[in-house]
Amino acid sequence: VTDVPYLDLPPDYDDKTISTLKMNDADVSSNSSVNVSSKGLQAGCHGHCMLADMCRGHDYCVIGGYMIVPGQDVAGMESINGGSAGSFDHLMQAARAQCGSTSCVLVTNPVGFRTQDQLHIHFRNYNGGGAAMKSRLEKALCGTSGWRPFS
Repeated sequence: VTDVPYLDLPPDYDDKTISTLKMNDADVSSNSSVNVSSKGLQAGCHGHCMLADMCRGHDYCVIGGYMIVPGQDVAGMESINGGSAGSFDHLMQAARAQCGSTSCVLVTNPVGFRTQDQLHIHFRNYNGGGAAMKSRLEKALCGTSGWRPFS
């Protein structure tokens, strides 16, 4: 994919208080880094669709240096099913390419635990606590099948 904008969130962006922001026609060029400010936003979106509006018209965007956002409207992980899962593979691959080490984790937020009504994939390298959890999970679950208790 050659048309991948790298966008920054507005400096005053706060996903806990954002309520009536909407992107206007921002000048976004391919493979460029763009700072979006509150001046580039206008009333109408109610905040929950800001990421969707920022990336609209592109296959996907890298926003804030830590998430992949599809350029089409996709409410969230609940929009993915057995019939559509393959069409989202490239988004997971794009997220993995942003942090490709063995300590990279890809995370989506479920309904009720997010501020955006737009699928977005967070990519991060886990910390020491994440490494310890991974080790515990591997010891408890590798080589098994089905549901297993874990604490």
